Amino acid sequence: MAITPSDIELEVRREILEGLNAEGVNWYGNLNELEFLQSLYDLEQLPSDDPRFPNALGDFWQHRINNPDDWDDGWIYSDKRFGLVDGELGLFLGFITKVVDPAVRQDEEKSKEIAKKINRSLRRIGYELVPGDLTYSGVKYVVQTLRPGAYSSRREIPSPTRYGNEIEQLEKLGWSQNCYNFIVCANIDHPVFHSLSGWGDFSLDRMFEWTDGALKSKFRENLADLTDLLALIVAEHSLGNPGQPAFVSRINQIERQGMNVHFHFDHLFGRFTSEEVFSSDLFDIFVSNSGIDETRRTHWAVKRGNLVANVLELLNQKPAEKCPKAFNVEPWPLTRLGHVAVMMPFDATFNSVYEAVKAACEKLCLEPLRVDDIYGPTHIIDDVFRTIEQSQLVISDLTGRNPNVLYETGLAHARNRDVVMIVQNDEDIPFDLRHIRYVTYLPNVQGLDELVVKLTKTIRASQD
Repeated sequence: MAITPSDIELEVRREILEGLNAEGVNWYGNLNELEFLQSLYDLEQLPSDDPRFPNALGDFWQHRINNPDDWDDGWIYSDKRFGLVDGELGLFLGFITKVVDPAVRQDEEKSKEIAKKINRSLRRIGYELVPGDLTYSGVKYVVQTLRPGAYSSRREIPSPTRYGNEIEQLEKLGWSQNCYNFIVCANIDHPVFHSLSGWGDFSLDRMFEWTDGALKSKFRENLADLTDLLALIVAEHSLGNPGQPAFVSRINQIERQGMNVHFHFDHLFGRFTSEEVFSSDLFDIFVSNSGIDETRRTHWAVKRGNLVANVLELLNQKPAEKCPKAFNVEPWPLTRLGHVAVMMPFDATFNSVYEAVKAACEKLCLEPLRVDDIYGPTHIIDDVFRTIEQSQLVISDLTGRNPNVLYETGLAHARNRDVVMIVQNDEDIPFDLRHIRYVTYLPNVQGLDELVVKLTKTIRASQD
């Protein structure tokens, strides 16, 4: 189901509030809780959740002053009376602005750090906290509306055409983790550089190098706890390939085996290079102009910091790619629309096949677009490229090895789209594509009914 702006707004609010709570941010700062709340709300006008008291003010006195342990310190985030999750947007924006107000928090660096983390989520709905007037207490933050198009309202950050659904998966990992595994490998034959998922080994004596004492003590005797953290896997500089990819990964299992650590990994995201990680100041990496440093030595460290937030910031700093020279589309980059692009021969005999594809898509609330249904006053190849580029999924019918469909399938793969291939005869799948799962069907009534069922399952699996 398509994500509407209101859905995104609720998700962003929860993400910010959960992040503040998880990192132990004292929302009322130097004030007491009552002073903070009364600067934003009329507590006597808000209802009571306790029948003994006439209003929220009575509740507060009983449960936060007389009996302060009745409610936990993050009670405000989930109390519906204050509307932080699903109330008016102005209440939420007023609250987060107050959290970094100089009258509340005198440590300007801390306020700056909190505002920066809030903005990583807040920008998705078109707002950000920016320094405003300099007051007697310090710099006062204000909410600023972003210019149209500066950030997508559909959750793709930093650009919907650059990273698409991958960035959604990365963001779903959240920003509440404050530590991550940092794994540097020199062996180009190591499985982490050849498989999206698999098992690897790591020398035990290289574990926890460049890791602070507290983290080293925490994880040395409990290696399994490392699976609670995401991992950033990069290639050592000595490989001599600055374009060697880096990955955000999940460590699913880890165990000692003799002098090695045996671990299972799943790569989650990999749209940046090891060199970009090493040259960025977003990651706590020791770099030296002479001698051994973290970029030139295979090791496994545990770093403090939020990996997801840092990677998103790294992606924001990357220059946008140019439109491929073979195509003429404007404006660039194109906005991801979320439809399913359907590629099949321009032949009336495939109309019934398209109806089956359409039925499968509609079962999942997806909009199918067949290329010959969307042509405008432009070159055909530009329309094909635009349809693929703006899609979230491509379905290609390779029956008959139609050269146009083969080209479009390759283009979709090159643009990093999820592609579901369908075919009437296995022999029509080119040898180079047979390692990719595909769906077979028969062009009769029963076969097309079965195609609807198979496609529905396949598309649903590709979205999980």
